[in-house]
This record gives sequence, C-alpha cells and structure tokens, in this order.
Amino acid sequence: MKKATENQQDVNDYINKMWGDPIIVLEQVFFPYLDLMKGSTIVCEIGVGTGRWSREIIKRMNFDNETKLILVDHSSWVIDFLKNYFREEQRIFPLLNNGNNLPISTDGSVDLIFSDGTFIELKLGQILSLIKEIHRALKPGGIFTFDFIDIDTEEAWRHLHTYCDQFGHCFTYHSADTMIRLFSEVGFSLKNRVQIPKSKSVYLVFEKK
Repeated sequence: MKKATENQQDVNDYINKMWGDPIIVLEQVFFPYLDLMKGSTIVCEIGVGTGRWSREIIKRMNFDNETKLILVDHSSWVIDFLKNYFREEQRIFPLLNNGNNLPISTDGSVDLIFSDGTFIELKLGQILSLIKEIHRALKPGGIFTFDFIDIDTEEAWRHLHTYCDQFGHCFTYHSADTMIRLFSEVGFSLKNRVQIPKSKSVYLVFEKK
C-alpha cells in the first residue's frame, strides 16, 4: 500500500504488476460460471484483501440493477478500505466476518462464491466451518471456486521447501483427496480442477447438490 502510494499508483494496479493480472485466472476458473448467470445475480468473495479480484468480477456482472457482489473479510481495516475503494460502486457490499462464518442471513440466496489466497492459510477445522457456511448460503446448483496448495503436486512440494523457514507459520498444505472428501460430506460435487502453470495454487470448483 505504501509503495503504491509513493508511486502514485492504484494499489491493485501496483499488485498486479508484481503478481500478474487476475483476469487470466478468472477466465479459467470463475468467469465460465459467472457468464451463465442472468438477472438478479448475487456473488460473494471471501478473503478479499485490497479487492483486485473484486474489481474484475464486478466489471463482468452486467446483468441488472439487483446484481450484488458481497465482499467478506475478517479484517475491519480491510472492510473500511473496501468501502472507500468501491465507494462509487452501488452493487458492492463489504461485510465483516469472524473468519469462520458468512454474514449472509438468507440461506440459499447466493449464486456464486469465489475465494483466492484465503484457503491456502487455513487449517482443516476452519475450512470445514467455512464449507458448511458456503453450503448454507448457496442456492442449489450454486458454484464455489477457491484455491489451495495441493501437497501432491510438484509445485506445492517446491513451495514448501522454498518458504518453510520464512513463511512456515503462514501456509497450509492439503491433498485434493482431503478437500474433495470434506466438500462431498457437506453436500457438494466436484465440477473442475485447474492447476495454474508455474503456481503453487490448484483451483477446485464445486457445485452444491
């Protein structure tokens, strides 16, 4: 944030130059499902950060005036930042959560949920709590897309050894079989699995049965 300000750049433009354009990933793992939506669509993003994914998602949501993008994060600082960053966008609603819940009161009301860079830091207990909340919030047939670090891939194995000393307290590593079992037990079916080239991340796409 500080470096972006010093360079008089939008913070998300600055981050994209370092980490890459999120549209490249969204086109593979999320937009194919979003583009099928029509009318009053409700989308939720979990673990939003500075909103660099959100701003691309909302551009794609050209449906009607009832369309909503709910942004959920456990940091009050992030929520305040997002409210200011998207202050001109009336379809975006930043909401604070406790890290394990979704502040969505109406069950079965959300069409699509997306998360990037959040589940790569969560333990299985936290993941299971969120899966249950995601299942509650989604409509039948609703889609959830997220990334995690699949320890059974060579990319994840290299990442583990590269960052174990510096970020060993931060990242978590799980197997795809474990993730699929958790989601299946709660009531999801796997639709797609995408390994991003040269990336630690694997994206899984689940549908609520």
